[in-house]
Amino acid sequence: MDIGTFNIAICDDDRELHNEIIGLCNSFFIDKNVSYKVYSYYSGEEILKETDRHIDLVFLDIEMGEIDGLSVMEEIEKMPNVLNIVFVSSHHEFAGDAYGYKTLGFIQKPIKEIDFNARLQKVYKRVISDSLVVFSDNCGDYHLRKSDIIYLKADSNYCDIYTIQKKIVTSYTLKKCENILGGMPFLRVHRSYLINVNKISNLSGAYINLITKESIPIGKSYKDTALRSYRQYLYEGMRI
Repeated sequence: MDIGTFNIAICDDDRELHNEIIGLCNSFFIDKNVSYKVYSYYSGEEILKETDRHIDLVFLDIEMGEIDGLSVMEEIEKMPNVLNIVFVSSHHEFAGDAYGYKTLGFIQKPIKEIDFNARLQKVYKRVISDSLVVFSDNCGDYHLRKSDIIYLKADSNYCDIYTIQKKIVTSYTLKKCENILGGMPFLRVHRSYLINVNKISNLSGAYINLITKESIPIGKSYKDTALRSYRQYLYEGMRI
């Protein structure tokens, strides 16, 4: 599958660590049939200004300058152009705090290549599984990447698909769209809503707040199953 260029960012104030991670990336991708680029950022402030470049993975330090890595994580969770985070730190006691829906692991400094490859492999598998899906309406077919879809809303026998770029109205039912998307990260939380859990900002009572600042209601009959599935998804994401 052609995923384009796999973009990696390093956010750490230690310049020697940048060289080390670049070398590890070179070794990891040597037998992968994919183009990749590594970009360096030396402060939290610097990477938070990066709103245009698509970034598949950020290797993020915790102790940095004025803005620490945990604060950077909270802001990155609002940035649709940055998809995944792996923390790299000598302070393993912060691992429990480094918990967010974009976080896929924690690497202890000094870095062991086996740990590094395990985390990078997890992100790599997630990115290459971000397949194109096809939806149709009266104007033709829409080819969408799963990661571009924020949520879907039922509208009688039609379905509104909300993406990062636009809204699409398809003649499919919400149930048919759910079957096409094939499960996680898409989760039914209401009879009328199917959401991409990777776009969740936080949970607030009977609502799910998305990174787009929209709030989606949680149906009473869906609540227990939806929350359990979401927590399991986060747990699986954090596991080695």
